[in-house]
Formats: sequence, C-alpha cells, structure tokens
Amino acid sequence: MARILLTGATGLVGGDVLYRLQQSSLSDSHISCLLRDPEKAQKLSESYPNVEIIQGNLDDSDLLEREASKADVVLNLAASDHVGAASAIAKGIQGRQDPGNVPYGTNFDLNLTEKGIGYRLGEPRCLPQKR
Repeated sequence: MARILLTGATGLVGGDVLYRLQQSSLSDSHISCLLRDPEKAQKLSESYPNVEIIQGNLDDSDLLEREASKADVVLNLAASDHVGAASAIAKGIQGRQDPGNVPYGTNFDLNLTEKGIGYRLGEPRCLPQKR
C-alpha cells in the first residue's frame, strides 16, 4: 500500500487532488494530510474518514521532515514557494531508509494522469469554498 503525504488538502487544488485520489485506483493508499486549522481538519475527517489528519503547518520543519520520511509520494500543494517546507520535505525524503524514487510534486508540476487520477480543476472538493 502506498503512503501519500498531501499538504493543502483544504485548498482549491489540494481538495481536488484529494477527491481524485479517493476516486482512483490509489484509493486504498494510506493518505496523510497536513492541516493547520482544527475546524477544517474535523470537516475533512467527516468527508474522508480513512484519511489521517496531521495537525501542523508548513513552518513545522521537524513534523514535515518526519512525515515526508514515511511517504512514498509527497504532494506539496499548500504553498509551493514556502522554502522552509520544501527543504524539510526534501530532507525527510533523503533521510528515508530506502530513499528510492519518491515522487515529490508541487502544485501543477506532477502529471497525475499518468497514475490514473485524471486530475481536472472544477471537480468536487472536500470542503466548500467560501465566496
């Protein structure tokens, strides 16, 4: 079973990706989502009871490094320009017992259609967006 770490799961892109992961052949994967807002974490848990919620934020380098070290795939969709988060994730991937090929994607640079996810903007998200 693949282990997927996802940041930005309550945002526009991350929410769409989480939805598509749950609808794809990767739905049996262990998916962990980093969330900073407890209220959004509760809503996400209700919508996706099989998703592991990791309470934290992009500034928590130790947490990101630890979680990335456990992941087979890392999708950093929260803020691709957050240098500290990207560095912590990279350090975590490098620190794995078997670093192998851990796909690491930020926003649109990972071609998810190759994995059968068929990602498209506009699909239902895990949380309604406030207008």
